Amino acid sequence: MTLYGTLNKIVDGDTLYFKTNNKNVKCCVSNKDMKSAGISAICYAKSLLTLNKMYEYDVSGKDRYGRSICVVHNGNSTFNEQMVISGYSTIYRYYMNKEELVHYEALLQKAKNGRVGMWSNRYEVMECLDKARR
Repeated sequence: MTLYGTLNKIVDGDTLYFKTNNKNVKCCVSNKDMKSAGISAICYAKSLLTLNKMYEYDVSGKDRYGRSICVVHNGNSTFNEQMVISGYSTIYRYYMNKEELVHYEALLQKAKNGRVGMWSNRYEVMECLDKARR
């Protein structure tokens, strides 16, 4: 389901709040738990998205915390892809179909091999988060 909403809060690298049809929608975008590296992820997320700007996003279900699982469109790419390829997010495989999994695994491997983003200075944390999501 594709929706449009105004971004009104960035919680961390994977949780965003949108206002859509006068309702607040809490979205989980690419991973679940980046607590130890959260500040870097938040800063990077804020560099990609702009508060109070309208974005298109696709909702594919709910996670175990009741958050909508979203893909947020951002230019010619998605916020989800940008966070992974830049090394500020791992992927949560449980909510992905086979095609998405292949695509995001390739992005993740490129970031990991290139040691970009948090893969450059928090490799062990990122590796731990990634292993937890397998």
